[in-house]
Amino acid sequence: MKITSLILATLVGGFLASGGPVFAQGDVATYSKEAMDDLVGLLRKAGKEGYSMEARTTTMFGGWLPRGKGQGTETWIPMLVLRNLDPTKQYRIIVSGDNDTRDLDLKVLDPGGLTVAQDATVLRDAEISFRPTRQQDYTIYLRLFDSADNCVCIGAVLRRAVK
Repeated sequence: MKITSLILATLVGGFLASGGPVFAQGDVATYSKEAMDDLVGLLRKAGKEGYSMEARTTTMFGGWLPRGKGQGTETWIPMLVLRNLDPTKQYRIIVSGDNDTRDLDLKVLDPGGLTVAQDATVLRDAEISFRPTRQQDYTIYLRLFDSADNCVCIGAVLRRAVK
């Protein structure tokens, strides 16, 4: 519970510090909590499957994504570069949107721009697992494919040893 509160406070503080149009679009604390509440279920599931957060790395990320209209022209937005992933580990990336999210998509690209994993399910959260082929950087991209409005999306990066 403490970690959830700390993560939520950090994300809300970052949104508030950035200023901009967030205030005109509603209560960012409520939207962040909605996304985090949904993410908690994915975190528990991943934990039961042996995934955990790695110390001294970025394990949580988030963003304010523009409204998706379900037309297929929505922009993929780079969210986080994962540095020097270990090919002896399996990685799971999970992300959830607030209650206005209808369809959130997630993909990971290698340095050459090739998609190595993608979740394109029609859900308000997304989840992928992949094992790097070699030690290198990978970039996480999100796309709000369909939503009632702009959305707060919060994600996590977890890993486990390959069996």
